[in-house]
Amino acid sequence: MKEGYQKGSFLSGVGWLGASKGITQVGTWIATIIIARLLTPADYGLVGMSGLLVGVITLVGDLGLNASIIQKKNVSHREISALFWQFFLIGSALSCLIYFLAPVGAQFWGEPELINLIRLSALVFFIDSFGQVPSAFLQKKMRFREYGIVLSLSAITGSIVTIILAYNGLGPYSLILGTLSVVIVKLVLAYLYEPFKPQFIFVTQETKMHLKFGTILTTGRYLWWYYSNCDFWLASKFLGKSAYGSYSMAYQLASLPIEKIAAIINPVAFPAFSKIEDDTERGKFFFNILKYMAYISFPIFVGFYWTADDLIHVLLGEKWVNSIVVFKVFVLVFPLRCIDSLNAPLLNSIRRVDVGTKNMAIGAVLATVAFAVGVQYGITGLAYSWLVFYPVFFLISLFNVSRAAHFSMSGYFSNLNRIVLNMVCMSLVIFFFQNLFDHYKVGYFELFTTQVMRLGGTITIGVISFVAFIFLLDYDTVKKLIKFIYVK
Repeated sequence: MKEGYQKGSFLSGVGWLGASKGITQVGTWIATIIIARLLTPADYGLVGMSGLLVGVITLVGDLGLNASIIQKKNVSHREISALFWQFFLIGSALSCLIYFLAPVGAQFWGEPELINLIRLSALVFFIDSFGQVPSAFLQKKMRFREYGIVLSLSAITGSIVTIILAYNGLGPYSLILGTLSVVIVKLVLAYLYEPFKPQFIFVTQETKMHLKFGTILTTGRYLWWYYSNCDFWLASKFLGKSAYGSYSMAYQLASLPIEKIAAIINPVAFPAFSKIEDDTERGKFFFNILKYMAYISFPIFVGFYWTADDLIHVLLGEKWVNSIVVFKVFVLVFPLRCIDSLNAPLLNSIRRVDVGTKNMAIGAVLATVAFAVGVQYGITGLAYSWLVFYPVFFLISLFNVSRAAHFSMSGYFSNLNRIVLNMVCMSLVIFFFQNLFDHYKVGYFELFTTQVMRLGGTITIGVISFVAFIFLLDYDTVKKLIKFIYVK
């Protein structure tokens, strides 16, 4: 694969997904703030509880077949037709299972209202099963302009529907119905861009290969889900729906950079990695993406940390004050989660899903011990558990990935040393600004106005210092980024 084509395809995909995500992200954040003001922590807690039960079942999802379609270089119409019916059967079975297990979830948490919420969620996965094939082909063909439009319009629709329903008093149901509208719009648009009419073929010789790949991948997904959600199960069961709602909101806000940045880069990185056959070339490409991913995400996490108090008070209101400390702990450790997310598309591209599964098993063991101790100290203790176990897991996982993909850990971290130094310098500047602001602030301003001014000042100082330190500490990266973009 030629370097120019490799870069051009990747950057084009990132550009289209980035533009679509950027346009919709502002609207999504605004919608999140509005919805958080219309709903209560208890509403979020109920939806989070239903999501835990639904999530553990639907992790089977597409059984990894979607990723297998993208990774395999050539697939026939017969092969895809058989996989389409596999998607349909899996979606139907999971929806039925969720429907009948709803009373079990309601009894577990002692919340009768969960029965209807869980059963309504079952529709999401039944409908989504029909859209797996066209969505996979949009990514496989690297048609990220169309894929970005599909994701953007569906997200905007979901936000509007949720706000309207929340305003009209539907409480937690507004969140479930909003998600349902996202899936419906995504399905319709995917078929408009990538029409597909399946043949009545249910099994082919190639199906077995896809199922083998997908089964290992799905096992890893379950283990990942367990270690990522073990804390939610414990919080929902032992700390109550309001405390769980506060914890869930802090997690949701702190995860935004991971979800949004990974949603732009990883779908493009996977097919791009899959097209590279040489290990050395793939490693260099991986390191380039890693560095730029860090330069995008790390400043956001640092900014979240220093604006946490003002951000939650100003945007969400006093009822979410219990989320502040938890949120600040999360944004200290989640930068590692963000760059770690790039490992999955790398491993999938070389069909080493076994390494990912092994890593998830290690994470599950470490998380179980950490969260079992942390829950004894409330939602703050659970948050600090992440700070204890995740860095250890990150290093172990990275070591295993480096051996499978044939790159050095020293090379990995050398790509990050200057961005880390930049973040330290940026934090010092913000620290001095906030102390000066608190010392000289005018006393006759109302508290809310003072918080808004401090928030705005912190964001402004943070952006200026970040840009300044890039040119002072890592100007070479700026030049390499320009070269990476423009050299064909």
